Amino acid sequence: MKWQISKIRILALLIFIGYSGATTMAQIRISGTVVDAANKGPVAAASVFISNTSKGTVTQKNGSFELVLTAAGSYDVVFQCIGYTTQVKSIMVKASIDSLFVQLQPAENQLQEVIVRSADANGWTKYGDFFLEQFIGKHPAAAYCKIKNKEAVKFTFSKSKNTLTAFATEPLIIQNDYLGYTINYSLTLFEFNYNTQVFLYQGYPLFQEQYKVSKRKREKQLQRRAEVYQGSLMHFMRSFYRNKLLENGFEVRQIITQKANVNTQPTVANSTAVLGKMPDYLKVSRPVTSVPSNLRFINSNILPSDSFGYVVDSNTALLEFPDELHVHFTERTPETAYSPGLIMRQQTRSPLNLYGLVSEIKFPYKQGVLVYANGSFFNGRNLLTSGYWAWSEKLSTMLPLDYK
Repeated sequence: MKWQISKIRILALLIFIGYSGATTMAQIRISGTVVDAANKGPVAAASVFISNTSKGTVTQKNGSFELVLTAAGSYDVVFQCIGYTTQVKSIMVKASIDSLFVQLQPAENQLQEVIVRSADANGWTKYGDFFLEQFIGKHPAAAYCKIKNKEAVKFTFSKSKNTLTAFATEPLIIQNDYLGYTINYSLTLFEFNYNTQVFLYQGYPLFQEQYKVSKRKREKQLQRRAEVYQGSLMHFMRSFYRNKLLENGFEVRQIITQKANVNTQPTVANSTAVLGKMPDYLKVSRPVTSVPSNLRFINSNILPSDSFGYVVDSNTALLEFPDELHVHFTERTPETAYSPGLIMRQQTRSPLNLYGLVSEIKFPYKQGVLVYANGSFFNGRNLLTSGYWAWSEKLSTMLPLDYK
């Protein structure tokens, strides 16, 4: 699940729901039955999948299903079928489960028809480009991504709330030839408020491999997966969980915000000033000449992992920090489509090497997130990111949680 906030630049990553992960072990089976909530009869051919993974199946004639997992952890299991409302069950799996009982509620067709009729007939003309930029992204991978049933996406605009909303009348089928996935995506929320400049969206993706490709193309797709993984939020979370941030190229520093005036100087030792509400990469295109209301200081000392997290149990770690975190991935440079380097030099009086991938983490509710071995985390509502991750962490570069 993803939420984006503050003028399209800060991203709160409830990463597409599906918080699985933990320790690899013998196969774990999740099985059960899906029935109609009204008549208690079995629901056949319902889709059952673990969100943000490639693990999925369909129910049999008697409504039964079975999923096979290779790791314990916390999972979002999605149940959907034509004519029924999608249902999601969040479960903690430590051993096999064989008695999951799910009752699907029949969809309210009349309400759905009213919503569809209220959609803007010219929605794609007015809002299509904006939708694609925020949903699919601007990464080079986006050029290889296509929504095959984009007519299912409808748009409404509320004048009283000054808010744009998008919804899908059916799961979106997204063909990502860049990474070699076909994604079945249940869009549950897409909203942009023009007053607050807050943008958020969420959904449930199921990944499927594209098998009918040449050997050469598949090798290229596998190479691209490895490339987008390097420096990604998933890579960061997995490295944090294993206490290998520095080893894997991540440098984490503290950011302190202070009220500014013309004479403001850092009050923290080994700090360098960052003007404005940095990173504001997508907006600033010229040097900052006025004094902003706040100055933000980056402490040049690299933080040890145990200063912003600790082990909760054998399956879980906690990431939390009272201030913002500056995350610098040093192992590669950003894509040419993303070029904050010049802007960074204009805003930053800093000797730090900022030519890798630079992102920031903020905890808006002063609560941490639980992190699992596969890079997923919960509760993502408690975490905001900005900078490179806000630009790159879109559907075109998204990898399933069972990516290895």
